[in-house]
Amino acid sequence: MKTTTYLRWATLLSAAGTIFAGYLSSVRLRSGICAFAEPCPFFLGRPACYTGLALFSTLLAISAFALLRVRESRWPVVANAIVSTMGVLFAARLSVGDLWALAGGARYEMGLPTCAYGLVFFVALLALSVAAWLKRPQRPKAPQPLHGAPHGA
Repeated sequence: MKTTTYLRWATLLSAAGTIFAGYLSSVRLRSGICAFAEPCPFFLGRPACYTGLALFSTLLAISAFALLRVRESRWPVVANAIVSTMGVLFAARLSVGDLWALAGGARYEMGLPTCAYGLVFFVALLALSVAAWLKRPQRPKAPQPLHGAPHGA
């Protein structure tokens, strides 16, 4: 996968996640309640959507910066893989309890808890990063210099 193609998709996905988490955070910040009348999970004493916004914003900054620089470099793929892995772990931890409540009869306005949607975005970014890493263009090997005739000839 070409780096530019990867960065376009990574920027698009991280922008979508940033907009989603930004909406959730702004509703919480302005009204004091969570969007969609859902329970508001907390992480380190703050609403979890704030941490999600920070993670998605970091992914967006990495991807957009690298895309604007238009360089064939592997660092954005590695950086995004690390941050999206943290996002997957974060959102999965929060989604487990919410999905358990869903199985117990809880109802969510969007069908699933918002943390589960955040998890989908993080998994998509991680999968894209892993695919970009595995499908990276192979550099041709440099020819080995000849050091004379073999010994014993």
